[in-house]
Amino acid sequence: MFRIPARLRYALRALVRLSTHDTAKGPLALHQIAAEEGISIKYLESIFTQLRRANVVRSMRGAEGGYLLASPADTISILRIIEAVEGPAVAVDCIQNPDHCPQKSHCTSALLWDDLDDLLRDFFSRRTLATLTDA
Repeated sequence: MFRIPARLRYALRALVRLSTHDTAKGPLALHQIAAEEGISIKYLESIFTQLRRANVVRSMRGAEGGYLLASPADTISILRIIEAVEGPAVAVDCIQNPDHCPQKSHCTSALLWDDLDDLLRDFFSRRTLATLTDA
């Protein structure tokens, strides 16, 4: 069955923590997020490297350094986060690379996977990081 990778679940938990952090207190240190969320600091560093490269978060160096969201939480789609930490959001690999599929010419389920991808992309693009904190 379809499962959400732990890496994505951890990224979302950490980003929710970051989005609810009082920015007036400055950036939030990764070690603090790791401790509060029970996530390995090394794993979180790897995730935040990808999030920084995708411009989801920005880092600040120094003794008072840490991370801040790069833009408001209501402008960061869940799809953007998924693609930052997991790559292209596709249900099956053959949708992304149809030329590499030996069944391409006679695949009976291609339309099903196309429809699922459209639904997933729409679902995750319409929800933002703020969606997770607006309870």
